[in-house]
Amino acid sequence: MRPENYENVKLVPILDAAYALWCKLENLKKQATKRCAQINKEKERLQNERERALNPDTFVSADDDSKGNKERYLFKTIMCPLGDKCPKLKKHRWPNSSIKTVTKFGANCPYAHQMNELRFPEEYDSKIAVAKN
Repeated sequence: MRPENYENVKLVPILDAAYALWCKLENLKKQATKRCAQINKEKERLQNERERALNPDTFVSADDDSKGNKERYLFKTIMCPLGDKCPKLKKHRWPNSSIKTVTKFGANCPYAHQMNELRFPEEYDSKIAVAKN
């Protein structure tokens, strides 16, 4: 292959387009590598969470880990039968109370208080399978 002739005015637009295409491919490759790393990290997190769910003796709740209390891991598969009358439901959060705004409403209740809190054991298996593919 002959070396590029930058003096030839007709080849300059072709060389510029080839360089732009090469730069775009390099950026896509970097983004793909970064996304693969994120997916692998998420897959490992899901596998660890699944292991904790299958082995309830090793799970320490986020609320009580300062005390060292261990509790059984429970999938919130059922809506709370008491609803808003549940004593473990903390609806009033910051600034009305000292509870952080990122805390879920019924974090200490074994039942779900919102639809997005419902979880099932099969959810982890399906998310891990998607991450593998």
